[in-house]
Amino acid sequence: MNTQTTNITAIDSITLDAADPEAAQRFYADAFGWSFNDYGPGYAGIRSPDGSGEVGGLNGEGASPAGGRVSRRRMPAPTPPR
Repeated sequence: MNTQTTNITAIDSITLDAADPEAAQRFYADAFGWSFNDYGPGYAGIRSPDGSGEVGGLNGEGASPAGGRVSRRRMPAPTPPR
């Protein structure tokens, strides 16, 4: 039996669908202190906390006002030292 556990310590990238990206930017900025790079009316990148890049985005293209999907990508957890 395989009992190996994988610990994910951070999300590498996440894209949130938002029917109203501007309202979503205001919400996430107020709630979590996030900042964004605007790429037009349909997409905004979520800046990384240290400002060195992006950790995801808000996607307004094709987003449903009734709810959307969350897309995420994860990197494998680092291998612990031996």
